[in-house]
Amino acid sequence: MDTSYKYWDIYNKALDRYKSGKFEEAKEGFLKLTEYDSPSPSAHIMLMRTYRKIIGRLIEVGDYEKALSTLDNYFQNCPNQVTDTDRKKYNQVIDTLSKSDPKLKAKKLNISKRKTSTQSIWY
Repeated sequence: MDTSYKYWDIYNKALDRYKSGKFEEAKEGFLKLTEYDSPSPSAHIMLMRTYRKIIGRLIEVGDYEKALSTLDNYFQNCPNQVTDTDRKKYNQVIDTLSKSDPKLKAKKLNISKRKTSTQSIWY
């Protein structure tokens, strides 16, 4: 099978899963694409959006420990897509967890003090 065909087949299946709200399955597909030599920029963007959806849902249901773990994975897998909005979200999760566990060892992240920032949208 042609590598290009296989790549776009994985991409389209992951995109379909994203559109149908199956974000964990979509994440796995988009992560597979990062194993290719030159993944498309859209694969990285969709992986970022997928992580943000997962994190948002975890926070909505109050699963802050899993949200923190998922944020860590997001930062490792998408280092070039992480913005100050993501760092703020991370710090908010730490603040929430620290209220119930004062011994929490997680460190807050620095936020840049730029007057203009890159556009960040939580999809």
